[in-house]
Amino acid sequence: MMKTDILSKLSLLSAETFGCDKIDVDNDIFQELGIDSYEALRLITLLEDEFKVEIPDFELNEARTLRELSKLIASYS
Repeated sequence: MMKTDILSKLSLLSAETFGCDKIDVDNDIFQELGIDSYEALRLITLLEDEFKVEIPDFELNEARTLRELSKLIASYS
């Protein structure tokens, strides 16, 4: 899957999951969406299921935007 496809799918999934219309791909999603640690775990599980990847938790600490998450997912795809 191409990075742009991952980013588009990631944006839609995040918006649906957290009930918002659109998330800026370069904004900190934890601040923008007010995600707490429980919701972050939920998001991680959804991403791993959706993209059929397993991402170490320590890697996710560095990915704060949808763009960074899409790059991370692409590197494990």
